Amino acid sequence: MKKTLILMRHAKSDWYAGVASDFDRPLNERGRKSSDCVGAYFQREQVVPDKILHSSALRTTQTANRVFEGAGWKQNSQQLIVEASPNLYLCSEQQLIGEISKTQPDVNVLFVVNHQPTCSETVQQLCKKWVDFKTASFVIMEFEMEDWGLVEVAPNILVEGAPHNITSILNT
Repeated sequence: MKKTLILMRHAKSDWYAGVASDFDRPLNERGRKSSDCVGAYFQREQVVPDKILHSSALRTTQTANRVFEGAGWKQNSQQLIVEASPNLYLCSEQQLIGEISKTQPDVNVLFVVNHQPTCSETVQQLCKKWVDFKTASFVIMEFEMEDWGLVEVAPNILVEGAPHNITSILNT
């Protein structure tokens, strides 16, 4: 059985928002537009997750929500699970893989929104390939496995995407 993992770095945040902590930084205008663009790409490509797992930091929450809305997932799936996890904020790649491995077996497509450098380090760990995750970049990986507990099996990378290279796809 195939399992698909979509790993995305949060979109561009506002360093000048005047918030007290890194955890509370919101998206800036570019980040909002990039998140919407990724959502539109997922809608066009008919990518629909069974579960969204994201860091509970504000910028990852806002990224996940805007992608969710832009992809039209609200209308398309009543069974979609959305989970904000405080365990993902500032976690290592091993901790992220551990959180992914806890995913229920009936979830076939998992969408994870997290931070750098954890996104790049996770792909490096799983695929033995370095992907430089710019803001709002994502990778879609496919695994041959029955259970997310086996997530350390090397997947195939299907798509490496970022707003700057999917905008042209959306305009065709």
